[in-house]
Amino acid sequence: MGGSQHLQASSALTTQLIPWVEKSTLSDADRQSIVERLNELVAEMDANRLSTRQLSRLNFRLSGAPIFQWGVVEEVQRQASLSSELSEAEKQALTVECDRLLRTVLDGKIAMEQLEFAAQQVAVKEQQSGRLTAREKISAAEVQEFLRRISSVCDRAKTEKEPLEKSVSQVFRMMIDDALNDQALNNEAMNNEAAKPK
Repeated sequence: MGGSQHLQASSALTTQLIPWVEKSTLSDADRQSIVERLNELVAEMDANRLSTRQLSRLNFRLSGAPIFQWGVVEEVQRQASLSSELSEAEKQALTVECDRLLRTVLDGKIAMEQLEFAAQQVAVKEQQSGRLTAREKISAAEVQEFLRRISSVCDRAKTEKEPLEKSVSQVFRMMIDDALNDQALNNEAMNNEAAKPK
């Protein structure tokens, strides 16, 4: 993108990502907080206050980030909590594994394709927008399969089971902070330098 990278990034957020998030199925509070942070990023980009490396890391963290589809996960949890066919142990396991999955998102260890696969039986994907929408009626068997799949994703990512206790918007802001963090950028630069052949 060269010298205009910050302008192109700003345009991408303004014309694509922010409108997409505004129409998402995220909770009102999370959606509002995420859009607010994205607008702050736009202002920083327009003022050319972000380095090329920061923009690259933002692009990596935001492109196809499963966090923007989290409304589906919350709807599965909501329907599961009302199910008379699921045991209390299964409902509790779903809560634990969804929290664990959110930590996997925070750690950047899950791609959109993996979430789409996990949600295959509990959601439909809009072809034009790529947005996942939870099915109106999700059976106990479909919830159980969703639970099995997200547990598998977390296990493969070696995600710890300690409670995260963060909201979706808090996790999103932590992802942004990580992308912009100078220390993380410096560590990345040192790792790249060390990996070069001598």
